[in-house]
Amino acid sequence: MEIREIRRWNLHLLVEQFASGNATQYCEQFQLSYKPIQQVLSGAKKMGDRMARQSEERHGLETGWMDVSHSGEPKDSVPGGRSEEALRLAQQIEKLSAEDRSLLERLIEKLLPPEQKKKVNRK
Repeated sequence: MEIREIRRWNLHLLVEQFASGNATQYCEQFQLSYKPIQQVLSGAKKMGDRMARQSEERHGLETGWMDVSHSGEPKDSVPGGRSEEALRLAQQIEKLSAEDRSLLERLIEKLLPPEQKKKVNRK
């Protein structure tokens, strides 16, 4: 895994740890500009050495922490083993009321092909 990806996943871990995965809340908490953080999280921008060292200092981490993988996750997933799309959808679903989540669950069940329904029901 390249340093760019390692730093990106480590930033995901920090956002998850300090703001329950909410990048906006994370930026507010640490008085950071949202746009560069979101660009790194999305992979649109790399986290350079300066930003990595500032992140480590901000969180009281040893120098070089951002450069070593701490997630144990494959590079095509975000912390927790979910794809970025799945994580984005999960965050949106969590904002729904219990009634709306139940409705969405029933809708998904109806949309799944029969072979997928069996896999979901076994879990």
